[in-house]
Amino acid sequence: MEKNEAVNLWEAAKSQLSEKYFQILEDHCMLDIYTVKGHSGVFLSSPPIAFFLAKKRVMVVGREPMGWRDASCPYKLGKDTDINSINSSMRVANKFDLEKKSRSWFKRFYFKVSSEVGGVENSAVWSNLFCVSFKKGSPLKSPAFESIKFISQKLLSAQIEVLKPDVIFFACGYTGDSFIKEVFELTESEVLIPRLLWRFKIDGIQCFRTSHPRWLPGREARKQAIQLAIV
Repeated sequence: MEKNEAVNLWEAAKSQLSEKYFQILEDHCMLDIYTVKGHSGVFLSSPPIAFFLAKKRVMVVGREPMGWRDASCPYKLGKDTDINSINSSMRVANKFDLEKKSRSWFKRFYFKVSSEVGGVENSAVWSNLFCVSFKKGSPLKSPAFESIKFISQKLLSAQIEVLKPDVIFFACGYTGDSFIKEVFELTESEVLIPRLLWRFKIDGIQCFRTSHPRWLPGREARKQAIQLAIV
C-alpha cells in the first residue's frame, strides 16, 4: 500500500473513532465513575499510521491504563468536553505507539508483535480491556465496576468495528476471560494451554488471550501465540 493511501485510511479511521468515542461517552454518565475517587482518566485508543502499512493489522489489548491522564482527563476533571477533547486524548495514546525503546515488558511485547506479525515496526494498535484503572490497578474492585465494564465494552467494540484488525492479542491474563466471554460472541474457542493461551475468534478475527507480558512463566505460550498468528 502506498503511504498516501495509508494516511487517508488513518485519517478516516481516527475521525470515525473520535465520533464513536464522543457519542459513547456522551450517552453514558461518567459521573457514575468519577464520583468515586481513585479512578484514572479514560483511555481512548488510536491507531498509528503504520497500522495501515502492516502486512497484518495487529491489535494488542492490555488490562487497564494504570494512572492514565490522572491530572488532565477532562471527563475525570468534570470539564466540558467535545470532539477536540477526544482528539487530544487519542493523540496521547498515539505517543505510546511512536516510542522506540522501553523497559516495559508490555511495550517489548508490543514491539515484538508489531515487527514479527505486522511486519512493520510500531504498527500494532494499543488498547485496553478496561478504559480506566482504579487505584492504579484493576478496576474489578471499583464500586463503579459495572459502569466501567459497560463503557469499556462499548469503546473496545467500536475500535474493533472501525479498525478491523487481522489479529488481536489480549495480553491481559486469565482474569480477563470472564469479561471477554460476557461481552463478545466467540467462535472456534480452544484452550491451548490452560490459563496461559486461549485461541478464539471475534467476528472472524483471530484472537489470542495470553498472560500479561511481565508474567515470565507465560513467555513460551506468548511465543506460541505469535507463531500461530504469523501463519
